[in-house]
Amino acid sequence: MIPGWSFYPSQEGGPSNALYWLASGLSRAGYQICVVATNRCQKPGAVVENTWQRLNGFDVVYATLDKLSGYIEEELPKCDVLLANGVCRISNFHFNMKAIRLGKKVILSPRGELLDSAVNHKGKLYGLLKRVMFWLMKCSYGRRVLYHATSEEEVMSVYKYMGRNAKVVQISNYMILPERVEDKMVETPRRYLLYVGRINHIKNIDIIIRGLAKSKTFVEGHYVFKIAGETGGEYYESLVTLANELGLSDKIEFLGLVTGEEKDRLYAGAKCLLLMSKSENFGNVIVEALSQGTPVIASKGTPWKQLDDKSAGWWIDAKPEQVAEVIETLFALDAGNYSAMRDAAYSYSREFDIYSNIEKWTKVIDN
Repeated sequence: MIPGWSFYPSQEGGPSNALYWLASGLSRAGYQICVVATNRCQKPGAVVENTWQRLNGFDVVYATLDKLSGYIEEELPKCDVLLANGVCRISNFHFNMKAIRLGKKVILSPRGELLDSAVNHKGKLYGLLKRVMFWLMKCSYGRRVLYHATSEEEVMSVYKYMGRNAKVVQISNYMILPERVEDKMVETPRRYLLYVGRINHIKNIDIIIRGLAKSKTFVEGHYVFKIAGETGGEYYESLVTLANELGLSDKIEFLGLVTGEEKDRLYAGAKCLLLMSKSENFGNVIVEALSQGTPVIASKGTPWKQLDDKSAGWWIDAKPEQVAEVIETLFALDAGNYSAMRDAAYSYSREFDIYSNIEKWTKVIDN
């Protein structure tokens, strides 16, 4: 059983899709999968609430909050494995302990919640409360649960908060890779730089904007910077103000939330994707961009050092000067070298296909 606070087709965050891809892969591999999710952050009419339905080979129910616990209580005794998302919800603690008592295998995916930047992002008091909760979890779970990390940094964060004796397995996020969009399906290809994701301070979008302001080629050229993500809130307003102050208001476009084939076309038409996050346990948007042959400029707060090794992009410090420097390098590439980088990006993305890598999960589940 996979309980999920939000789940595809919700686009609230990376885990919504990551859990869908994992459930799809395990289902194709022959496992009976049931997903108990909330109806949270779904577009009106996107899902049928409180009704079991079939989705890509597995069963899912989108429960209203008043019925969520009931569905989990009903399914928990039937399952062999509880594969839970996140570690910061008190309700999860209750169900994890019940699964342990029932003799179920429990696999917990923190999804970045144990990274220091996530623990402390709401201030010292909130961070202290989280640390107390993690200590209680460490004492209660011991080695009776298995933690799933997507990067070496996340492995170390599990050890830091759950103890050096914690059981951890490192498996990257894998996804159902989309078809590559042809250039003829894209409007004005390579005329813009792109960010896709939450408009949140942890994403350091202001660093990107400040870096672009230092790039002479960007400022004086025809390129624009497109930001795809739900607008609104204090951080979004600060970005609008920053763009105005730097004289970039006509070169920065806020697109709102973009999904599905429209998002694939957006990736495909971009000169590159930028992700300067303070921290990421993975970064699904990077694979989504690579799958369209779009190079990526990622911060060292993300676990994507291999972008350099694979000639698929750059892995840099999240500083405006670094952003400006690599943007100038990107713009200076001739057509042949840029085309080769796009081919390398696409080839690299093939390593993250869920169906080709599902045995990494089946070994963990079966052992």
